[in-house]
Amino acid sequence: MIKHHLPSPEPLHRAIARFGEVTVLVVGDFILDRFVSGVIERISPEAPIPVLHGRGEMLAMGGAGNVVSNIVSLGGAAIPVSVIGADQAGDNLMRMLGDLGADTDGLLRQKGRMTSSKSRFSALNQQVLRFDEEEIKPLAA
Repeated sequence: MIKHHLPSPEPLHRAIARFGEVTVLVVGDFILDRFVSGVIERISPEAPIPVLHGRGEMLAMGGAGNVVSNIVSLGGAAIPVSVIGADQAGDNLMRMLGDLGADTDGLLRQKGRMTSSKSRFSALNQQVLRFDEEEIKPLAA
């Protein structure tokens, strides 16, 4: 018989209690996540695919933005560093980071670069499609 020894939760509790003293540099891909929910009631006449009638939409930070959100939710501070587009998705990310109180000075807005976004379409709690918009190319000088 294998005995499982669970670690004591005390070190974790102490670390979380002191998380307000922490500042984390977060470098990575900042992605705008879009969640669209709706209902499917018919099939498209153009192709045998379901037609999703949108009923709601939610925006959230994905990728490194989600990491920043988690750090702040634990009481810590985060310094985001990345390159995002000078576009609507980038505007949304900047607003959300500002709402968290994150310092956005480390984010470079680059014209001509698309901010990565991932749109998930769901009906009855089942994801039916994911649509990614992103450019994978070197940064401009």
